[in-house]
Amino acid sequence: MPMIDPKTLASVIANTDTDLHTVTAGKRLSVFGLTITNYSGVDAVVKVMLTDAANAVKAYWFSNTVKAGSAAPQGDTVEVCSKSCLKTAPAGYKVRVNSSQANMSFQIDGTED
Repeated sequence: MPMIDPKTLASVIANTDTDLHTVTAGKRLSVFGLTITNYSGVDAVVKVMLTDAANAVKAYWFSNTVKAGSAAPQGDTVEVCSKSCLKTAPAGYKVRVNSSQANMSFQIDGTED
């Protein structure tokens, strides 16, 4: 199974659902890792979701507060890693993110096959 390049967002618009990755036509996505970093300086309520092509939520992979942290300029980082797949998604599905703060970064690691 070939690894996909890490899919990364350096920041988002606060309180706005944003596409992190759309599964390539004819492929399926398996996600093995998720990294979220809070650079905003304040705690952020964060959601990482799997949606279909019409943006209907099918699953939440993460829904929690990510603390601001104390080491400027980098805040706290949350990592969700698994030896097995977090979720497999068919072609056209999307990994979408939402944060109450803009200065958040998101990354997924996995495969498309």
